[in-house]
Amino acid sequence: MFTRLRGRLDPEAAGRLELRVYDEAVRFNVLILDGSMCVVQPYLSQARGVDPHTLLINDSATADGLFPPCRTAWRYAAAQRALAACRLGG
Repeated sequence: MFTRLRGRLDPEAAGRLELRVYDEAVRFNVLILDGSMCVVQPYLSQARGVDPHTLLINDSATADGLFPPCRTAWRYAAAQRALAACRLGG
């Protein structure tokens, strides 16, 4: 895909095109608002003090899109916190 994209660009732009990889687990802070919108912000461990982009994601009531995976991750994390609290007697 990268080679195909580079082939479509003019030579100057093709020379500036780079591909970089991130070899750490990607982490996000997710806040669900009213069950229909979430605020998602990536956690940038190597860039302390830098404000990352913030995504506002609406629930489009369809299975595809970004809201359902965010809601699933949030519910999983909430269940894990509740389980840990039960184990600690909280």
